[in-house]
Amino acid sequence: MTWFFLVGFMCAGKTTLGKAVATQLSLPFFDLDRAVEQEAGASIPIIFETEGEESFRKRETKALLRTLEQQSKGVLASGGGAFTIEENRRVMMEAGISIWLDVPTDELLARVRGDRRPLWKNPEEARVLAEQRKAYYRLANLRLDLEGQSIEQNSTRLYRLLAPYRSDS
Repeated sequence: MTWFFLVGFMCAGKTTLGKAVATQLSLPFFDLDRAVEQEAGASIPIIFETEGEESFRKRETKALLRTLEQQSKGVLASGGGAFTIEENRRVMMEAGISIWLDVPTDELLARVRGDRRPLWKNPEEARVLAEQRKAYYRLANLRLDLEGQSIEQNSTRLYRLLAPYRSDS
């Protein structure tokens, strides 16, 4: 069984790099946010607005568990807050290897100006949230510093980091 869980703040590159490295490793790719949206039949901003964050987090955990029940291996891009939930962390750590995609907060802020994500309404609040979440992201098995690198460079670096952990069992 091989599972790689990409964790990190919003716009860290989890989906973009996850798709690329999944292809390189010949593994299926899963996006936890898309799984939640598909199950709910609504976008994440709508879920947050109509149900609240707590309900969204419960949906996120269910989607994670369902994905792991249905698939034996893959690369999964988690939502930005998924790894802050103890049950999600435990499940990910038991099922595979978690990798923190570490992007400096200022670089994240520059990437998402005008973004419509529910927790990104105020740049200063986003900065505080990003700093708070680092305490959780640091619990990941591996860390990849993405500061100032291109997508192609980071994709190659992530592949090199993960390739030794891949198994076909």
